[in-house]
Amino acid sequence: MSHVAKTDELWNQIDSFQVFQWKNYVRNRRLGSLLIVCGLLLSVGTTAAAFLEYTQIAVFLGLGTTLFIGVREAFNFSEKAEFFCEIHGQAKNLRDQVRFCVNSEADFNAAFDALQRLRQRVARDIPKGKGQARGARTR
Repeated sequence: MSHVAKTDELWNQIDSFQVFQWKNYVRNRRLGSLLIVCGLLLSVGTTAAAFLEYTQIAVFLGLGTTLFIGVREAFNFSEKAEFFCEIHGQAKNLRDQVRFCVNSEADFNAAFDALQRLRQRVARDIPKGKGQARGARTR
């Protein structure tokens, strides 16, 4: 197989990789924002319920606020979103490099190695929430 045909296949793999990273970014950004908004609304509701002397409602809203804060800290959506955005940008740069700068087998091999390093970085460096060990992930 010539390096031109392999380059097209590599470009397709990189493009799929960067699209997947973008979807990860969007999902984590939305979940992080949703948790922040829900936490704020629960906090306001807790304060209003306590002010209006609805003690039982305030207790449950306070527990809900605590739950949302715990989930936000445990899953770390905002930091994950930034990580996936960075990886997406690097993958787009690599995709464009493959499209316009690969003219030989050596260039192809360098681009392939760069994709492998990027994939390994995603697997190794994805941000973990508080209390989650880096080696705890299994497949």
